[in-house]
Amino acid sequence: ICVEPIPEIFRMLCANRTAECLCAAASDIDGSAEFVVLEKGKETGSHLKRGTVGGSSSSGEKTVIVRTVDIGKYLTEKNLIEFDFVSIDIEGGELEIFEHILKSGISVHVVAMELNMDFIRMDYRMSKYDYELSAQVGADRIYRRKKLS
Repeated sequence: ICVEPIPEIFRMLCANRTAECLCAAASDIDGSAEFVVLEKGKETGSHLKRGTVGGSSSSGEKTVIVRTVDIGKYLTEKNLIEFDFVSIDIEGGELEIFEHILKSGISVHVVAMELNMDFIRMDYRMSKYDYELSAQVGADRIYRRKKLS
């Protein structure tokens, strides 16, 4: 499943992927939220807005309202409860979303997440869920579950 909240990017995603595509932001709640969209060509840094509310924070950015989906609930309702590999790149909320997925009862064997925090803190939090660092590729840290069920 591919999840993308920006409609223009979502259309490209659907045209280039055979997987199910969902036009929403992965979250721990169903609803809506402010989303910072960067200027055209730099959309990969777009993200859910954290902290201050309203307006644009700098030139080349705009804030829009996007649909949010409780990704754990969405996956369990579709009976998607076990994954060999998950990649999460949401510009700063990767670990929180992954923790929410795990707490929703979903099993993930290997996960790749962009490093947006101190790697020691990230490794420690992942170890609490029985994951260990397997590799780092660029800014992505790849963790595997120590004990597969």
